[in-house]
Amino acid sequence: MELVAPSPEYYPSFRRALQEWDGAHQDGAGIRDAAALQDRAGFERWVDQLLAEETTPASPDHVTCTYRWMVQGDEYLGSIALRHELNDFLRSYGGHVGYGVRPSARGRGLASAALAEVVRAAAERGLPEVMLTCDATNPASRRVIEHAGGRYERSVVDPDGHTLLHHWIRTGAHAHPDVTEVDIVGGPEPLTVGLQDHDPAWSARYEEHRARIAHALDGQHVTIEHIGSTSVPGLAAKPIVDVAVAVPDVTDEAAYLTPLLAAGYELRVREPGHRLVRTPERDAHVHVYEHGAAELDDYLLLRDQLRRDDTDRQRYEDTKRALMERSWDDTNAYADAKTAVITDIRSRARAAVVRIRPVRSTDAAAWQALYAGYRAFYRLPEDTEAVRTTWQWVSTGAHGLTGLVAEDADGHLLGFADLRRFARPSSATTGLYLDDLFTAPDARGRGVATALLHEAAATAAAEGASVVRWITAEDNATARAVYDRVAAATPWVTYDMRPSAD
Repeated sequence: MELVAPSPEYYPSFRRALQEWDGAHQDGAGIRDAAALQDRAGFERWVDQLLAEETTPASPDHVTCTYRWMVQGDEYLGSIALRHELNDFLRSYGGHVGYGVRPSARGRGLASAALAEVVRAAAERGLPEVMLTCDATNPASRRVIEHAGGRYERSVVDPDGHTLLHHWIRTGAHAHPDVTEVDIVGGPEPLTVGLQDHDPAWSARYEEHRARIAHALDGQHVTIEHIGSTSVPGLAAKPIVDVAVAVPDVTDEAAYLTPLLAAGYELRVREPGHRLVRTPERDAHVHVYEHGAAELDDYLLLRDQLRRDDTDRQRYEDTKRALMERSWDDTNAYADAKTAVITDIRSRARAAVVRIRPVRSTDAAAWQALYAGYRAFYRLPEDTEAVRTTWQWVSTGAHGLTGLVAEDADGHLLGFADLRRFARPSSATTGLYLDDLFTAPDARGRGVATALLHEAAATAAAEGASVVRWITAEDNATARAVYDRVAAATPWVTYDMRPSAD
C-alpha cells in the first residue's frame, strides 16, 4: 500500500468502493455530494477541489487540509485527511485526522500504516500533536489510534447522540530546539515563607489562577491541574499555590509564555522540558510542561496518594516541619531535601496504581504470558498455538472480541478481560459476554478484577449494550466474592452440547 494524492486515474476503483460503502459516511474522504461523483466529469472536479484544499479552505466553515488516498496498483483502498488546524467544530467532534478504509480492504493494517505516515507529515508541517476522534462503539478504530501512540483525553457526545473518544498523538515536532541548561531568573532565593495549616482558600485561589491561565491560553490545547501541598486537603503547606499546565510544545514560547507574561506572571525558571512563571507577589507558581511529560505524572501521582493516604500525608508533613527548623539560603535546596520521602511515597503509590485500557498490538508478549497463566489456572492443557490464536482474535477484534488489560503505573500488565458481543433476541438488544478474566498471581488483592469489571460495564454503557454476562465455577469462592459485589448471580444453569452430525 502507498499513499498518493487524489487523482482521476482511480475513478473506476473509487466507483466500486462507493458501492461497498452503500451510502455510509466515509471518514477522511472529503465527500460532500456522493451523487456528483457518479460520472467522470464530476469526479474530476471533486479531485481538483480536494487538491485545492491544501491551500484554500472549501468554505469559511472548513480549514485547509491534505487528502491522501490509500492505493495498491490502480486500486483505491481508502482515504485519510490531515486538517492543518482545528476550528470549533473539529476541536469538539472531528480532530486533525480522519480516515476510512473500504470494507473489502479492512483487516490488512492499512489504517495503521496510513496514520503513521500522516503523523510524520504532521510533524513536517510543525504540528507537535494531532487530535483524533473515534466512536466509542468502534473498537477497531480505537486500536488503530492507540497503536499510533494516541492518548485518550476525554469523551464528548456529538449532535447526533454518538459518544466520541478524544485522543492526541505526539508527532515529535518542536518549533525550536529546547534549552540545554537551567536558567533561574534572578538567581537563588532564600526560603522565607513558613508552613501554615491547610487553608480551604488555597483551592479558591487555584480556581482563580486556572481561569486566568485558561483565558490567556484560550483556543490552545492545554490541561491545567492543581498540584503541590496546597492541593491536598489537611496538609500543612507554604501558602504558595502550585499550578501545572501542559502545552503541546514547550519550546514554542510565543504560544504560551508570551500570553502568560501578558496576563501578569513573571518568568522565574527556564530549563529543559520545563518553564516556571509566578506572580509578582510570589504566592503562585505555574509550571509548564508538554503533554505526557513524566514530571506531570509524578506530580499527580504524589498529589493523589497524599489525598487518599492519611499515613503518607502525615509523614510528609512531619518531614517538612523538621526541615523548616533549619534555615535555607536556597529554596531549591529545601525542595531537594524532600526528595527521599517523596520518592518513597511515589514508589508505594505507583505500586498501588491500576489502570484499565484497551489491548494494544504492543501487548502481545505480556498478554500471551498472562493468557498462558490463565489456561494453567483452569488446568487447561499447555497449548502455545491456542494462546497465539486467541491473541490474534482479541487484538484484531475477530468474532466481535474486545480485549481490556489492567496495567500498573509503569505499564506492566496485571490482568486482562476479553469481551464478546452477542445478540439478545428476547429483548431485541445486544450484550457483552465476558469470556475471560484473569489477574496475575502477584497482583491479586489490588482490585484488578474489580477495575476490569467496572470498565466492562462502562464499555457496555458506551455501546448501548443491555447486559454484561459471564459464568464461573460454582466452587470458585474467591472469584465469586468479587463478582457478588458488582453483579447479581442468576438462577440459570449452563449446558454444553457436543457437535454431532446425527
